[in-house]
Amino acid sequence: MQAIERLPESTPRRPMGERSALQSCIDACTACAIACTACARACADELDSDGLSKHLELNQDCTDICHTTARLLSRQLHSFKFLRSQLETCALACAACGIECRVHADHERCRIAAAACQRCEDACRKALRSLRASA
Repeated sequence: MQAIERLPESTPRRPMGERSALQSCIDACTACAIACTACARACADELDSDGLSKHLELNQDCTDICHTTARLLSRQLHSFKFLRSQLETCALACAACGIECRVHADHERCRIAAAACQRCEDACRKALRSLRASA
Protein backbone atom coordinates (compact mmCIF):
# COMPACT_ATOMS: atom_id res chain seq x y z
CA MET A 1 0.00 0.00 0.00
CA GLN A 2 1.40 3.38 -1.00
CA ALA A 3 1.74 6.24 1.45
CA ILE A 4 -1.01 8.26 -0.21
CA GLU A 5 -3.43 5.36 0.21
CA ARG A 6 -2.67 5.16 3.95
CA LEU A 7 -3.22 8.87 4.62
CA PRO A 8 -7.02 8.72 5.03
CA GLU A 9 -6.59 5.94 7.60
CA SER A 10 -4.10 7.98 9.59
CA THR A 11 -6.45 10.86 10.38
CA PRO A 12 -8.93 10.98 13.25
CA ARG A 13 -11.81 12.11 11.01
CA ARG A 14 -14.31 9.55 9.89
CA PRO A 15 -14.81 9.85 6.13
CA MET A 16 -18.22 10.88 4.82
CA GLY A 17 -18.30 7.97 2.40
CA GLU A 18 -16.75 4.61 1.71
CA ARG A 19 -12.95 4.99 1.89
CA SER A 20 -12.26 2.87 -1.17
CA ALA A 21 -14.74 4.83 -3.32
CA LEU A 22 -13.29 8.13 -2.15
CA GLN A 23 -9.69 6.95 -2.68
CA SER A 24 -10.54 5.65 -6.15
CA CYS A 25 -12.06 9.02 -6.95
CA ILE A 26 -8.95 10.87 -5.73
CA ASP A 27 -6.78 8.61 -7.91
CA ALA A 28 -9.04 9.02 -10.96
CA CYS A 29 -9.22 12.81 -10.54
CA THR A 30 -5.44 13.04 -10.32
CA ALA A 31 -4.92 10.83 -13.37
CA CYS A 32 -7.54 12.74 -15.33
CA ALA A 33 -5.97 16.09 -14.47
CA ILE A 34 -2.58 14.85 -15.66
CA ALA A 35 -4.00 13.43 -18.92
CA CYS A 36 -5.98 16.59 -19.64
CA THR A 37 -2.97 18.81 -18.91
CA ALA A 38 -0.85 16.82 -21.35
CA CYS A 39 -3.59 16.86 -23.96
CA ALA A 40 -4.13 20.62 -23.57
CA ARG A 41 -0.40 21.32 -23.86
CA ALA A 42 -0.07 19.29 -27.05
CA CYS A 43 -3.27 20.72 -28.51
CA ALA A 44 -2.07 24.25 -27.78
CA ASP A 45 0.87 23.56 -30.08
CA GLU A 46 -1.61 22.74 -32.87
CA LEU A 47 -4.18 25.41 -32.03
CA ASP A 48 -3.72 27.43 -35.17
CA SER A 49 -3.84 24.50 -37.55
CA ASP A 50 -6.71 22.44 -36.11
CA GLY A 51 -8.93 25.07 -34.44
CA LEU A 52 -8.71 23.33 -31.07
CA SER A 53 -9.56 26.31 -28.83
CA LYS A 54 -12.76 24.78 -27.36
CA HIS A 55 -10.94 21.52 -26.81
CA LEU A 56 -8.05 23.29 -25.11
CA GLU A 57 -10.36 25.24 -22.79
CA LEU A 58 -12.32 22.15 -21.75
CA ASN A 59 -9.09 20.29 -21.00
CA GLN A 60 -7.85 23.16 -18.86
CA ASP A 61 -11.17 23.46 -17.01
CA CYS A 62 -11.32 19.72 -16.44
CA THR A 63 -7.75 19.74 -15.11
CA ASP A 64 -8.52 22.49 -12.59
CA ILE A 65 -11.78 20.89 -11.44
CA CYS A 66 -10.18 17.44 -11.07
CA HIS A 67 -7.27 18.83 -9.05
CA THR A 68 -9.65 20.69 -6.76
CA THR A 69 -11.89 17.65 -6.31
CA ALA A 70 -8.92 15.42 -5.41
CA ARG A 71 -7.71 17.98 -2.86
CA LEU A 72 -11.15 18.36 -1.29
CA LEU A 73 -11.64 14.61 -1.03
CA SER A 74 -8.23 14.22 0.59
CA ARG A 75 -9.20 16.78 3.24
CA GLN A 76 -12.15 14.60 4.26
CA LEU A 77 -14.53 17.52 4.55
CA HIS A 78 -17.55 17.25 6.77
CA SER A 79 -19.72 19.41 4.51
CA PHE A 80 -21.85 16.88 2.64
CA LYS A 81 -23.53 19.50 0.42
CA PHE A 82 -20.25 21.13 -0.57
CA LEU A 83 -18.51 17.87 -1.39
CA ARG A 84 -21.56 16.54 -3.25
CA SER A 85 -21.65 19.69 -5.41
CA GLN A 86 -17.93 19.40 -6.17
CA LEU A 87 -18.25 15.73 -7.17
CA GLU A 88 -21.24 16.54 -9.39
CA THR A 89 -19.29 19.40 -11.00
CA CYS A 90 -16.28 17.15 -11.57
CA ALA A 91 -18.42 14.43 -13.17
CA LEU A 92 -20.02 17.00 -15.50
CA ALA A 93 -16.65 18.53 -16.43
CA CYS A 94 -15.20 15.10 -17.17
CA ALA A 95 -18.23 14.16 -19.28
CA ALA A 96 -17.98 17.36 -21.35
CA CYS A 97 -14.21 17.11 -21.74
CA GLY A 98 -14.43 13.43 -22.64
CA ILE A 99 -16.96 14.15 -25.38
CA GLU A 100 -14.72 16.85 -26.84
CA CYS A 101 -11.65 14.60 -26.60
CA ARG A 102 -13.47 11.86 -28.49
CA VAL A 103 -14.14 14.37 -31.31
CA HIS A 104 -10.36 14.62 -31.68
CA ALA A 105 -9.72 10.90 -31.25
CA ASP A 106 -7.42 10.85 -34.26
CA HIS A 107 -4.80 12.07 -31.76
CA GLU A 108 -3.67 9.39 -29.30
CA ARG A 109 -3.36 11.95 -26.49
CA CYS A 110 -7.04 12.82 -26.94
CA ARG A 111 -8.03 9.14 -26.77
CA ILE A 112 -5.99 8.80 -23.56
CA ALA A 113 -7.60 11.91 -22.08
CA ALA A 114 -11.09 10.75 -23.10
CA ALA A 115 -10.55 7.43 -21.31
CA ALA A 116 -9.21 9.21 -18.21
CA CYS A 117 -12.23 11.51 -18.24
CA GLN A 118 -14.58 8.53 -18.41
CA ARG A 119 -12.83 6.79 -15.50
CA CYS A 120 -12.94 9.98 -13.45
CA GLU A 121 -16.61 10.63 -14.23
CA ASP A 122 -17.43 7.05 -13.17
CA ALA A 123 -15.35 7.37 -9.97
CA CYS A 124 -17.06 10.67 -9.06
CA ARG A 125 -20.49 9.12 -9.52
CA LYS A 126 -19.48 6.11 -7.40
CA ALA A 127 -18.15 8.45 -4.69
CA LEU A 128 -21.45 10.37 -4.82
CA ARG A 129 -23.39 7.15 -4.28
CA SER A 130 -21.06 6.33 -1.40
CA LEU A 131 -21.71 9.73 0.20
CA ARG A 132 -25.46 9.34 -0.15
CA ALA A 133 -25.31 5.86 1.39
CA SER A 134 -23.43 7.14 4.44
CA ALA A 135 -25.54 10.29 4.91
